[in-house]
Amino acid sequence: TLLNVPTLMRCAMKRFTSPIVAASLAIGLAGACANSTMIVDTDYRDSYDPLNFNLYHGNRDTRVSVIGDTLGTNSRNLSTAVTKTMYGNHEGQRTNFTTNPGPSAEKNLHVIMAFNVEHNSYLCETGGKLESKPTAGKTELQGAWCWGNQTQSYTLATAPSTRPGDPAFKSLVAETTQELFGPPEDNNPLLDDSSTDDTVP
Repeated sequence: TLLNVPTLMRCAMKRFTSPIVAASLAIGLAGACANSTMIVDTDYRDSYDPLNFNLYHGNRDTRVSVIGDTLGTNSRNLSTAVTKTMYGNHEGQRTNFTTNPGPSAEKNLHVIMAFNVEHNSYLCETGGKLESKPTAGKTELQGAWCWGNQTQSYTLATAPSTRPGDPAFKSLVAETTQELFGPPEDNNPLLDDSSTDDTVP
């Protein structure tokens, strides 16, 4: 099964460990999100372990499959822009995200980044066979981290219609990457009560 982490339809922003700070920033998000990346959904399988990123991807190539398109962007240009933006936007050790990996890549693990296709939280199980489903006025990006043909983590994000070279495009790809490889407990700061002290004096 997939573990769904509520995302509050949040705009792209730095994660905060304090529920109070996060709650304050959440006020008025609807208006603020009009021109920003919005994380719509993030799901994790029970077997998801972010530590596997360092184990299997650290200082190695990581294979990425880029599916779909946005505003008619050439597939090669789109793939290059996606992998370049993914670099460094994740928890853990550095890796070389690439659509043309060398022998260092772990063959059983890869990433799917799908633009403007039908929604499917089991992206890895589809084998990349997804129908195009563009939405007027916005760009949708679904990302998945796959172990073979099994989805480990999944994220759906949206932004105003954008293409490579736009700041909104970089934000969309970067935030999606962060969600895919982030610790589950960090994805919903409003549910993190680690900073709450319930001790009775």
